[in-house]
Amino acid sequence: MLKIIKNEKGFSLIEVLVALAILGVIGVAFAMGLFTTSKNVLTSDNDTTGESLARTLMEDVKDANYANEYIIELPEEFTDMGYSSSIMAVTRVAGLQKVTITIFHNGTEESNIVFVLEGYKTSR
Repeated sequence: MLKIIKNEKGFSLIEVLVALAILGVIGVAFAMGLFTTSKNVLTSDNDTTGESLARTLMEDVKDANYANEYIIELPEEFTDMGYSSSIMAVTRVAGLQKVTITIFHNGTEESNIVFVLEGYKTSR
């Protein structure tokens, strides 16, 4: 009752295992690419936010009265996200200050620096 078909063609076990191994390598490479891309997007977002905050703080310093020290608070939404800032003003010549604004993310250690902006302020 059983018919034996001659010249029956199919895949051997080794061929199937090799195909699965190749598919697995391609899948892992794709997953690693997605991970790297998402990490780079997050880093880029942090850098862009840090630059925007630094430029905003620099405008606030330039609008403020001429002083030896500037204390300007970041908006609460950014402090809640882990950003902090440092503003340093050094008088170069009478009436001219070099202002350095440093933006940090998740702490104030040197490794957490996101953006540094330098500019000058004059007393008018």
